[in-house]
This record gives sequence, structure tokens and C-alpha cells, in this order.
Amino acid sequence: MPKLKSIKIGKYRCILSDTLPYETLIIFSNVGLFSYLTTAQHEIWIDQLLGIQSKIMFTKPYNYNIRHKPTRDRLISIIHPSVQIQIADFYDKYSKNVLYLCSKSKLSLRAPTEVATKFYTRALPHIDMTNPDQFEDETASTYFVNKKYNFIYKFFTSYDFFNLEKKYLSYSTIDIQNCFPSIYTHSIAWAVKGKEFSKRNITAATFESAIDNLAQQSNYRETHGILVGSEFSRIFAEIILQRIDCNIVQKLKEENIILDVHYSIKRYVDDYFIFFNDCDINKKINDVIINELQEYKLFINESKTSSFSRPFITNESIAKIKISEFMTDAFAIDKDFFNQKKSLPILKQSIISKFKMIIKECNVDLHKICGFALLKILLNFSLIIQKIPKDQQLYKENILRLIESTVDFSFFIFAMHPDNISSIRICKLITLIVQTTKHFTLQEAEIIKYYIYTVFISTVKNFSIKKNTPSVELFNILITFSHCDLLKFFGSPQLMRCFGIKSPQIDTTRSVPMDYFSLTTLIYLLQNLENELGLKIKKDIEHAVANFEVPNNFYESSESVMLFFDIVSCPYLNITSRLNFFKRHCTAMQTPPSSRGILHSFNFVSTKCWFIEWSSQTDISVILAKKDIKTPY
Repeated sequence: MPKLKSIKIGKYRCILSDTLPYETLIIFSNVGLFSYLTTAQHEIWIDQLLGIQSKIMFTKPYNYNIRHKPTRDRLISIIHPSVQIQIADFYDKYSKNVLYLCSKSKLSLRAPTEVATKFYTRALPHIDMTNPDQFEDETASTYFVNKKYNFIYKFFTSYDFFNLEKKYLSYSTIDIQNCFPSIYTHSIAWAVKGKEFSKRNITAATFESAIDNLAQQSNYRETHGILVGSEFSRIFAEIILQRIDCNIVQKLKEENIILDVHYSIKRYVDDYFIFFNDCDINKKINDVIINELQEYKLFINESKTSSFSRPFITNESIAKIKISEFMTDAFAIDKDFFNQKKSLPILKQSIISKFKMIIKECNVDLHKICGFALLKILLNFSLIIQKIPKDQQLYKENILRLIESTVDFSFFIFAMHPDNISSIRICKLITLIVQTTKHFTLQEAEIIKYYIYTVFISTVKNFSIKKNTPSVELFNILITFSHCDLLKFFGSPQLMRCFGIKSPQIDTTRSVPMDYFSLTTLIYLLQNLENELGLKIKKDIEHAVANFEVPNNFYESSESVMLFFDIVSCPYLNITSRLNFFKRHCTAMQTPPSSRGILHSFNFVSTKCWFIEWSSQTDISVILAKKDIKTPY
């Protein structure tokens, strides 16, 4: 792994980590915006468009759904770039306030403790894509360093948890229902200064008014709810929840129920874990938590409360242990495997049945286990590939069968719960398999790639996909296909169905998806889709772009602003269409470039990377490995 350097990139570094969701396209980032902000060469009209010269009073986030649970999606939001820049200013001015306000609670498992001094921004050579923890010590995934548990599963396997199990007979869980969408933004002032004081003393030039204003400005001036996705939103919620934590501990103390004597509580974001020996005390703790949350207009999810007695192990943990053991056995190999005297257990038809049996026996929800299962497949497959001898002729047949079985099993699991984590692991597996084809002849490599394609198509044919409703999970797989030379197998119906277009071919420009992620993904795929289908799609997109109707006040829309920069800078669309697109937007700007400077301004934007990384030269392994640095919500 490369050594990290101390941070010397100024206040804007937080837009690389804290202002975007984890669940985005793998080719989407703020690297281009960061580059513009940290260079001396600026355009006045761009600064105004980005809210640098003059603040935009309110903005609309770019909202889209991701797969969350089998029956419910989660709405994720990308904050307008202008507000992201204001968040950077806020961090620079108020980082000490954030750290102080997030240091009050002894209950929190994940809270900022200091400003990070090391940060990853560029290429990561020699990446092990199968190891999601490899960056933990070498990189900072957020502007602030958080307490030691950046993932909740690490707490449940820690000595802290084992010590709690030795001390307490039972523990229970409480979850805040729709936490972020339920937060009242003005309640941040209650958390900082107290409810009564805040209501009687409203001032503008304070920490709490500044952060409240950012939360509102990012969400179309709404005061009910904060956007889900960014680390900034987590910090906003953490400040409020730490105040509630302190109130809970104090209320219980007044009833002579003492923290770490009669009980312990640990909170990870919006989940409470209550450790106790006396059920009556647990009942009082639950009542106090409910009452204190209600003071901040927050409520618990009754359906997600549960209790456990020693030994402290959940059905989910049992299932993970069994799956881990099962995967180890299924992928077990010895020297006989490579001379075809022995085949893998994974080749047996019963492997999927065995997986389903574990799920049923442990009574665990699929959404809690599929990502873990795919990680285990990725790890075990990688170990086998590393052991391949140089003489490929002796083991080729078994490896081919191994690849087929691994692809079948992996896409079966993905079909059960196609969420973002699972799709990223599918992408990594596809990349690893295609890299493995270097051991085979060109014909054999093509057979492997085509097999991956056919399994993917059979998996997604029953998915419900709507036009202009981006499926980030599918799009990331398609982008990986593009890098791995699998797009050539797609016909028009198969490809367009992934974008919610059911007609066998694009007949009119009305068929072109104009949602930001949908359109940019489709354009990105064109660079490696040079057949008749690709040329037809490109022609229709260029016509749609050239005649694009600019929405009123487009500069208030996060989606419109990002689309503007990325379409103009896209090298795969002809310059005439992009220039027309640029000119149409200029007429809608409050302060457009001068008519004499239109071409200069167009060239300035078109020659830079902004949000979508259009170049296909970046190693897909590096792109996917970067996803491990950020933490999903």
C-alpha cells in the first residue's frame, strides 16, 4: 500500500469525503469540483453558478432511490454543489465546535474525535479488491476521525462487547424510526443551547444557526427532515442525539439508575443497544429513551425492538458463522484440484440449497446476509486464483467450471437482495474473473465473458425498472461490463431495459432517459459500444442534448447543475450538440458569459473533469477499491 502524506489541500477537502453519499455511480465524485476550487484559474460566471460569488438562497437536491430492504427503498440525496462548498466553509470555521458538541456523550460508538491529518485522494496501486478493511489505518474516509467503530459489526466482535456480555445478563435494541427524515432542523439549536433558551434567543451569527441554515438550504428550505446520504447529515444528527444521550443518562441518574453500574447503553447512529441485569430497569430505560426522543420530535420503531439473553449472539451472527464455514468448505482446494483428479464442492448442485437452508435455519433476513455472503465468495475465489500454477493446461477445465459455478451462485445471491453493497461486490468479482481469463485462449475468454453476460440478463429480467428512475446498482455493473469488454454482447432490448425503456429500440428522442445518473451512465457506455446499437443511441442522445429544454432556475437544481457541467465536458458527444446545450443554459443564467466569450467559456468547461469521470483509462480495480474508503449509511 502507498504511504499517505499529511493533508495540505485546504478546507475544500471535505467535499471529497463528507458531502456525497456512498451509494453513487462508481464513476461519480467531486474530484473535478475539488480541482476547480483549489486552482487559481476561475471563471466568474462559474463561481456564481456554484454559489461562490453570491449564495443561492435555496437549492433542490438530486434525489434517487437505492435498494434498502426487500419491500422498501431508501431515498438518497446529493446536495447541490453550492451548498457543498458552503459546508466546506462551515467545517473550516466551526470544526472545533463540532468536535466539542460530539464529545459530550459516553454512549456514542461513532462520533468525530479530531480532524483527520491524512487523506486519500488519488490512485491506489497494488490493490487487493477483496479486502474492505485494508484502507482503515492508511486512509481517512471522512474529514473528521471517528471513534473506532466505523462499522457496527466491528463493535459486535470487539472486546468491548465481550466485556459487556460478562457484566450483563441481557441486552435489548431500540431503533429510531426514519431518523434523518424526521429530524426538525431547528432542534439543532435545542441540542446546543437548550430548547427554552433557543426559542427566546434567535440569532443569526451562531454555530447552530449556521448549521441549521445549511440543512435547510440543501433541502429546498425544508425544516422537517435532513437529507440522507452525506457524512454532514450524520454529524448534524450526532449533535442532536448526543444531547439526547446526555438527557437520558441524567434522567436515569435522578431515579438512582447509574450508567455503567446498573446498565450500559451504546448507540451507533440511530440504533440503541441497552445492556442490563434487571428487566424492570430495562423497562425504565426504554421509557426514558422514548420520552427524551419525543422531546425532539423523534420516535422509536416498535417493530424493530428486540431482546437477547446470554450468550449474546443473534440469528444474523449465527448465519454469518455458518456461511463463512460453508464457503470455506465449498471453495476448499488441494493439489488434486489442479490436475482434475478432484472437483470443487462448489460444483455440486446442492450449494444453493445449502445456502438457502442456512438462511431458513437461522431465520435471518436476506438483506442482512447477502452482502456478507458475496464478500465471502469474493475472498475465497481470490484465494483460489492466487494458487493457480503456471502450467495452465493441467487445471483449465476445473477453473472454467469453478468460474461458471461462482458466477451462478453469486448472481443468485444478488437476485435475492440487489442492494448497493452487493452490486459493488458483484462488480469486483466480475473484474477478478475477467482478469483471470488471461490464463486462457481468446476463445475461452470470450466464452467466460458471454457466460457472465447471460447469467446477468437472466438475473435482471424480472427486475422492476422504470425510465428516469436510476438503478445505481445495475448501472455500476454495466459500467464494470464496459471496462471488462462485455457490452458487445448486448442487444438493444437487453441494454435499454436496464434503463427502463421497454421498446426493442430507441425510435425517437423521447425515449432518451434524461435523469442525471441514467443519461450519464448511458453516455459512458457508448465509448465501448461501437456497434450499430451504440451509434443509434449516440445519435438520439446528441439530438436530445442539442434540443434540451432548460428548466427555469436550473441553477437551483443539483441535478441540472451537475448535468450541465458533465454534458459539456463529455468527449463522446459531438461538439455541436454540446455547444448548443451550453448556449441554451447560458440564456437561463442570472449572469451568463458574455456573448463574445461564449466559445472561451465553453472550452474552459469542456476540457475539464467535473463530476463524472469520463475517461475509461482508469483501472476499474482502482475505481472499485475507492468505494471501500467511504462508509455507507
